[in-house]
Amino acid sequence: MKFRNPLLSIVLTAIFSFYFAMPTVAAEGNLGLSLQILQGDSSKSGLESNTRLWFVVEPGTSKSRTFIVQSTAAVSEKISLSIGAVKRVNGQSQLAIGETSPIENWVSFNSNDFILAPKADKKIVMTLTVPVDEDINYFSAMLLVKASSISNQKSKDAYSVPGAAQIAAPIFLGVGTEDEFITAFEIKDVFGVDTTEGKALRVEIKNNGKTPVSILGDVQVTGITFQTDTLGPYNFETETIAPGESKFADAIVGDQIVEGKWRIYITASQGAITETREFEKNITYSASNSLLPLLIRVAIGAISILLLLWVYRAFRPRVVQRRGLAVDKENKISEETRALIAELEAKTTALEAEVAKKSVRKKATKKATAKKPVSSKGAVEKSASKKVAKKTAPRRPQK
Repeated sequence: MKFRNPLLSIVLTAIFSFYFAMPTVAAEGNLGLSLQILQGDSSKSGLESNTRLWFVVEPGTSKSRTFIVQSTAAVSEKISLSIGAVKRVNGQSQLAIGETSPIENWVSFNSNDFILAPKADKKIVMTLTVPVDEDINYFSAMLLVKASSISNQKSKDAYSVPGAAQIAAPIFLGVGTEDEFITAFEIKDVFGVDTTEGKALRVEIKNNGKTPVSILGDVQVTGITFQTDTLGPYNFETETIAPGESKFADAIVGDQIVEGKWRIYITASQGAITETREFEKNITYSASNSLLPLLIRVAIGAISILLLLWVYRAFRPRVVQRRGLAVDKENKISEETRALIAELEAKTTALEAEVAKKSVRKKATKKATAKKPVSSKGAVEKSASKKVAKKTAPRRPQK
């Protein structure tokens, strides 16, 4: 019977999740590289004016973005570029190992499979061309940048070592017009939290558009019950927010904003698109619950393990348990104790044998000294002779 531990599944999901925590540096052994995505051009949708590989492309047209691959190693490396597939699990995007991205054949690079000298860098232009008959849709994928060692059997250079290092950067492609993929988001709420970095104002942003967003913003605060100067700005930045989702970002305020009533002014921007909102809030600082999901998952994993142990103990055959205990006890007896037990058993056996021999001898002696019995025929003859003698004896004369 096989069981699956949800804690193991949670660990593997964290390992292969790249979309919302994009790695920009990778290293393996003597190999290493970094990836820098250059700022895109401003667009009507506001999607491309950032340092992420986000595209809006009309069917039958192309768009390009530029990035720089830099070696952080002291040896030459072979750089390979490819497109990987992604899948969403529990609201998170993961690299779909072994699967093919639907946009793989739409992507081209001006250079690929090239040698990068130690500490050198190379500027790469990535072009995405959408077929003319493609329907309005959107796709997610991964740009995979892999550095591998140079394999040369004729070379005896010390830097010819095996290994590979890889970076994965998320790609978003909206197939359609700029109007169909206008970025849209809203500032939903703000409240106080007490974090490990200090007191903070936590801002909630919801993505109402069809494209992912990564919001940069700031918070400014003034008093309501008493006149104060404007405090701030306190900056914040969200993780990537997928369409239809909400996420939080913390603006650390320290001890400058005490508990009480405040007027809070928030500015949030995605590229050229900016949203603002004003709140009047009674701010209190509660303990941050950012670790709560992790604690819940750990608790679920611990409960699962305890449940498996209970099932194992409850349904394991009792005979096997007793035998197992007997074997364990027997295995714990030392060799000296075993020898002593064997010696005592041998002496006991010898003593029992000696007692048995003496008992046999005693019975044999008693039989040898016992009186022999008289036969019935001899007894009759003796009685008859006594009677004859009695009859034939002469009488004594009377005086």
